[in-house]
Amino acid sequence: MPMEDAIARIRKRYAEQLREHGARLRPLLDQLVSGRATQDILEEVQFRAHKIHGTAATLGFAELGTRAAECEHETQAQLAAGNVAPAALARVAARLELLIREIERAERAS
Repeated sequence: MPMEDAIARIRKRYAEQLREHGARLRPLLDQLVSGRATQDILEEVQFRAHKIHGTAATLGFAELGTRAAECEHETQAQLAAGNVAPAALARVAARLELLIREIERAERAS
């Protein structure tokens, strides 16, 4: 039982971190959708997606890990290309929107 309690506490703390990630990602999504995103915005999206991706599956949030990986990889591709054109931003925004939805779902499940 103590191991299960420890895992439950870790998952609870992770859910709290997800709330913070979600709160920080929503305004970034707004900037992507509006076409006002800069390389700094893309870097922040990539950083947060990477952090979520690195931990989610380990803590039993497999779908969240998948969505975070997709967002991270799309953002990395656009950063590598130096691409902040509207079509590129729209692709990142679509992945980020899916990630935010999954964050919200994971929060409700915790």
